[in-house]
Amino acid sequence: MRICFQTDPRFCPDLQLEHQRVLATVPAAANSDWMELTVEVQSWNPEQFARQLQRVPAGFERFRQAQNYESEIPGLTDMAAEISRRTLDPVEWTLAAMTLVQQRMAYDPNLALAYDQGRKTGLSLSEAWIKGKGTCREFAMAMAALCQAQGIPVRFVQGISACGQLHCFNEIDLYPLGWLPVDVQAGMLGQWGNLAVLRIAEKIEDLPMPCEVKIRGIKPLVMQSDRQVYLKLKKLPDEVEGSGQFLLRQWVGKAGVRCFLHLTSELEQNEKLQGLSDRVFSIVSVFSRENHWMKVGEAFNAAVLPRMEILCRQLKNNDIRARLAAGINCNSQTAAVWVEIAVSETLWAKLDLAKKTLDFKPEWVRLVQARSVASLLAKLKATLGS
Repeated sequence: MRICFQTDPRFCPDLQLEHQRVLATVPAAANSDWMELTVEVQSWNPEQFARQLQRVPAGFERFRQAQNYESEIPGLTDMAAEISRRTLDPVEWTLAAMTLVQQRMAYDPNLALAYDQGRKTGLSLSEAWIKGKGTCREFAMAMAALCQAQGIPVRFVQGISACGQLHCFNEIDLYPLGWLPVDVQAGMLGQWGNLAVLRIAEKIEDLPMPCEVKIRGIKPLVMQSDRQVYLKLKKLPDEVEGSGQFLLRQWVGKAGVRCFLHLTSELEQNEKLQGLSDRVFSIVSVFSRENHWMKVGEAFNAAVLPRMEILCRQLKNNDIRARLAAGINCNSQTAAVWVEIAVSETLWAKLDLAKKTLDFKPEWVRLVQARSVASLLAKLKATLGS
């Protein structure tokens, strides 16, 4: 992905990195002190990233001595230690630490606006932790404190997104991968091409506040809305992989299996999908009128399942391959059920009957699929447990 922006070069001292390349640098027409830069950011693919994560060995012996942050957050050292008691895998430890921060803190748009409009002092880590909210800056501070309490080398990164927005995240040093991006606010691990790195710092104080960084995005791009999820299941089903879902790593224990998944969102968004969508909703419209179709939301609704099964048969009668699918709605953290439509031999799109869309929704994690309601429910129970 290419990211174009205008800024004073002083705000981006760390542009030259292995995963990004400066393609063009020209004086900005509106400001003689500014430069217009075009940066190409390389993005990993899920298969490549999965292979890289498999190379990370278990254990924390390679990491340096942990630091004590009790003065900042009471009990922080115990929190880091509790995670390490549950797993000795650095990758899973990182995912669990990200989850802890996300559960503790919520994004504060008012604080973000205050930073953009001139506030020059940020919240301290203890203030953000007590309030339970912050911006990407505070999310990165909390993640860094947990990593340092565990002895994991961590640093801060300030970058610009494809939409021209300033963003702060972390990088951790994992052997043998080197510095690995960790974006707690976005819930993403790894380099996915949406962000160009401007500045790297060991301390948050060494990054300028957002109001001090004068930068303007040129030709904003639509950011790829991929998603990653860390799940705990009773059993890992075969259907969890395929059609835009990738298993990055899994951990098997006595209580079940934990898995790390990557969900892609922009697969074959083309005329073929649009034409298929028109055909599908033409059939759905007739079916709804004839069967007095009840309103269908995103939540799991057992009463609607028989009608969904009938709809799948109706679509099949019109030469459209359809199946039932069930899994997790990441937004509501609840079980969900939907209909999937075959776009090709191996690619299935998700039919949202409530929003009347046919696409590849990364917020719906497919765990099982079936042709009948009975089979779907049996598979889902085996996967999630009671």
